[in-house]
Amino acid sequence: MIDRATLRKLRPWYLVVAMCLTWASGFWVATNGYATFSYLRGDQRMLDHLKKRAEQAVRPLDELPLRYEHARLQAVAEHHGRVFPLSVAQMLLGLVLALASWASLEGHKRARDIAIQAALANVALATLAYLLLAPVRDSMNVALQQGALADLGPIEPWDQARSQQFYVAFWRWTELTRVLLVETAAPLLALFVLTRPRTRAFFDAAAEARQAAES
Repeated sequence: MIDRATLRKLRPWYLVVAMCLTWASGFWVATNGYATFSYLRGDQRMLDHLKKRAEQAVRPLDELPLRYEHARLQAVAEHHGRVFPLSVAQMLLGLVLALASWASLEGHKRARDIAIQAALANVALATLAYLLLAPVRDSMNVALQQGALADLGPIEPWDQARSQQFYVAFWRWTELTRVLLVETAAPLLALFVLTRPRTRAFFDAAAEARQAAES
């Protein structure tokens, strides 16, 4: 009979790393989805928080992340019908991925199967959401260019127009990087790790240990 100490030694180190990353990814996706869901349901705490932080900002440039977020919330509200179902899907699938990733560390075979399915679903959702939310990003870009960044001032040695283009491009690349690294790369890493021979051997050993303990 395999005891828990031996079972932990059989657990590949890269499984631990991958599951911690996917737990963080799933938790972030679920939290972000819940925040958007709550906002679209009429929760004003996000706007109140932004207003309070804006009042505490000393320089206009300190307000840059707040202005990004405020413009994003405006765009989200403008495209309520498109964003709302995606936020619910993010909330649910992200939560499933986080829970399954954590349970997989104990070697539960069903948790492994669920984690694989949840990882696939989250990658598909991240890709679909990025494509479907293009109008939201366009609306946010318009809001940034027409007012949200108007009084931030130029970045030396650029003029005002070029500085605004940099701010908007910076947000676009930040958003794309988030989607690629947090919402796509982490679940894809989980898929790779969960299908490795050493990982499958660990789950088989865990299943044998549980069967022996129950008999």
